[in-house]
Amino acid sequence: MIFVQSYMFMDDRLVPVHEWWGPVVDQRYIAGALELHINRVALLTTEMDDLIDQLWGYIISGLDEHVVNGREFRTLFPDQPIELCLSPSSDGKSIHASVDCNGIRSAVVGWSEFFDAILSAGELFFRQLIVIAPGCKPWHKETAALIPRIRTMARLR
Repeated sequence: MIFVQSYMFMDDRLVPVHEWWGPVVDQRYIAGALELHINRVALLTTEMDDLIDQLWGYIISGLDEHVVNGREFRTLFPDQPIELCLSPSSDGKSIHASVDCNGIRSAVVGWSEFFDAILSAGELFFRQLIVIAPGCKPWHKETAALIPRIRTMARLR
């Protein structure tokens, strides 16, 4: 079981991106959080807030360049000393996800379940961001455009 949810700050409180109703005030600094729970293990939590658009960009790029091709991907959060690692199993049937933030948390999930959940959440995030931040950075649209290709590659594996 996997749960992925994106949040953005609105007046000092986190609001799920799909419930966001106002414009993004500072489109250069989009603060938020990403929740990622795999098999009841809370890998990423709302306490790990950061630049949510950049974090999503790192994740989508890492999936595209590494994970879907069977290679491990590691990244640090944009402004926090938090490391996310996504490691495909050698047989390509599962993903081992771990987060190093005051100790390591990890969980394993099936390949298809992982890609379905993470890509759907990323797609929702970028689709909503492009609407609520019309002056968004060009790379937001470029990153969103990677998602269908990653989805296809993940299904072919």
